[in-house]
Amino acid sequence: MRYEQSEELARIAEAVISVEPELQFLTSPDCRIAYLICSRAKRSRGKVVYAAAEKVKDKYKAFIESDFIITFYADALALDEDHQKRVMYHELLHISFDGEKYSIVPHNVEDFRQCIDRWGVDWASDQGEQMTIGKAGR
Repeated sequence: MRYEQSEELARIAEAVISVEPELQFLTSPDCRIAYLICSRAKRSRGKVVYAAAEKVKDKYKAFIESDFIITFYADALALDEDHQKRVMYHELLHISFDGEKYSIVPHNVEDFRQCIDRWGVDWASDQGEQMTIGKAGR
């Protein structure tokens, strides 16, 4: 299994953040996000995991100049860019700022609901209805 930084994922994240008002706080220089590609597919309970967001632990910040890491696994790389943006949007929703500190929000009904309301139940798959990120896509 190999991990590598991805400028393409950073570009996709910037595109998503630029049109989603609820993600504007992520443009702060105090919120540094690294974007990685993993060469392997990931499964959880038999289902595809396209991506994951995690907070970098303080002790690792001596080696990693990021506060968060968003990793796209091999199956996500097969999705078209529109669907990759949806997956990125979902992962970015996991980063939260309460006015004092940044944190990771665990999976909950609300983050999935935002995606389901916009794109339907198959929001992350290539079977879902075509709809773009941003106001035009709502």
